[in-house]
This record gives sequence, structure tokens and C-alpha cells, in this order.
Amino acid sequence: MASVIIRNNRFLCLIAVTTLTFGCALDVAGRSQSSADAVSSADGAVDSALDASADDSQEVLRVDAAVEDVSVQDGSAESGDAFIEREASYDASDSAEAGQSCDKDHDGVLAPGCGGTDCCDKDPNVFPGQTSFFAGRNECGTFDYDCDELETSRWTVVGKACSWCVVYCCADDSTYIAEPPECGQSAEVAGCKGWFDCTNTGGKRPQECR
Repeated sequence: MASVIIRNNRFLCLIAVTTLTFGCALDVAGRSQSSADAVSSADGAVDSALDASADDSQEVLRVDAAVEDVSVQDGSAESGDAFIEREASYDASDSAEAGQSCDKDHDGVLAPGCGGTDCCDKDPNVFPGQTSFFAGRNECGTFDYDCDELETSRWTVVGKACSWCVVYCCADDSTYIAEPPECGQSAEVAGCKGWFDCTNTGGKRPQECR
């Protein structure tokens, strides 16, 4: 009986012992001493079976506890709190990764794929509203630094090169003396060598754009 339903062996065995003892008591009343000895021997066998069953039950419980402990240690099972904590850490990690992929250049403006307006999420100098000008291309290979889909030049006015101005030499300093160049290209700008030397010495300057 203990091997059939091991967790309930105490209850079932108690019923079996009670029934057997009652039957034996009736039998002893009408039989000889030898029969009583046989019954007593049977009672002892039943007691031994009960003790063995109890030991087996305790051993099964110990095995169950050991299996449960190993399962928790190797990660095949975990408590509800541990599972929630692990899921929360995964969620936080996913959110962090998603934030980085949406703003790779960390300029505070999201990429278009994430609903943002950063036209070049590889370059922190590129974002809507940029007011600075640059002489080189951005990381996306253009001069559109303010994401307006245009390449706006900084210097667009053609000025006068150094020449005599009544009593001294003058020039429209820092302006190009010919057609302004394209973004990133260089051209000569106006500038005088001295008050009475009208040599144009402004040098060349690259066109900056945004």
C-alpha cells in the first residue's frame, strides 16, 4: 500500500491496521494460544511495514526537496519575485538599447525611423535648428546641417578687391572678390596689404554651409 500512494500512506495504513487488529481480536477470543501467537506475529509484521513505509515517505520528501533546490539553482525554475526582477531588467535593457538606436549621435533629436527629425543621426552637429556653418561635409556626406534639405552658404556677397580709395587703399574685407564658391570650395577674398599698398592679400577661404 505504501508504494501505491506514498504521500497518503499513514492514513491508509492506519485503516488497514485497525481493521486487521479488530479481526485478530475476534479470532483470538475463540482460538488457542498458538493462534494468538500467530496473530501477534502478524501484528509485528504490520508494524514493520508501517515503519518502512514511513521511512520511504520521508526519503521521497527528501528527494523532492533536493530536486526543487537544484532546479532553482540551475535556473530551470525560479520564484515569482526572481522572474519579475529578471523580466524588469530585460525591459530596462531593451529600453536603453532602443533609446540608443533612436539617437545614435546623442544630440537629443531622434532619427526619422523613431518619429524624429534628425536627418543625419550619425553626426551630433546635424539637427534641425543648427545655426553654425561648416566647411566640411557631415557624416552623411552632405552640407545640410540644419535638416532643411538645403545646403545654405554662409558668404554670398561679391565684394570689391583692394583698390585706391581717394586717400588710402580699401577693400570689402572678408568678402569674395568673385562669384562665391560652392560649399567646401575655396576662393579669394578681399583685403589690402596696407594703407598705401593696394595689393589684395585677403587670401583664400573655403565656403562654409549648413
